Amino acid sequence: MCESSYKRIGTTHIIESRPSNLEVVHLKKSLSKVKRNGINGSWFITGKPETSFARAYSNGKLISDGVSHRPPRGTLIYTKDGRMYIERLQTIKSNKDYQKGNIDWAISGGSLFPYYSPSSEGFTSSQTYTTHHTGIGWKKVNGIYVAVMFVRPSCPLSRLVQTSKNLGLEGSIFLDGGGSSQMYYDGVMMIVLFPIAAAAWPIDVQLVMMRSRSFIIERVSS
Repeated sequence: MCESSYKRIGTTHIIESRPSNLEVVHLKKSLSKVKRNGINGSWFITGKPETSFARAYSNGKLISDGVSHRPPRGTLIYTKDGRMYIERLQTIKSNKDYQKGNIDWAISGGSLFPYYSPSSEGFTSSQTYTTHHTGIGWKKVNGIYVAVMFVRPSCPLSRLVQTSKNLGLEGSIFLDGGGSSQMYYDGVMMIVLFPIAAAAWPIDVQLVMMRSRSFIIERVSS
């Protein structure tokens, strides 16, 4: 497959990419300002990635590892030896691949498919209500892992479970949603909740981002 591609199925916007083309980064601008392809990422505190609610790792650096009062949350991990999987983690440091120095990148959100139980991971109606929702997962094509990023507008979070099934994913997590939902590809902002403000929305982020042309980003939530 090519490094990345975009498509739309119904109301769902989708970017597919080689997992090796992704990284997690800390940004301070919206996708449209950065002008790189991608989607929003997970939750964190403005200006303080080290105290983020997200577990995030990339390029040999632990960007953030959650906060102590948060329960274990679904974390998508891509390893240096080419595997993708989800593990519910309180801290990335407890992951065996991290301890072996074998993580390429990792980003947390909430477990979506095949395990979906937002309340057990500390999420409430403030995250599950009907709005725009973002997710990332993987599938295999001819035995090769493909990372799949998707945004679906105006739906309850639970609808992304069916979306994951429809896309043929083996596993997925949900990321930040609502006003944080963004998808940008080849010069076009595909989806935002507040289109007028989005171009200038300062996004102090931590996210999965495509190394060549594309990536995933997120807005800050306290």
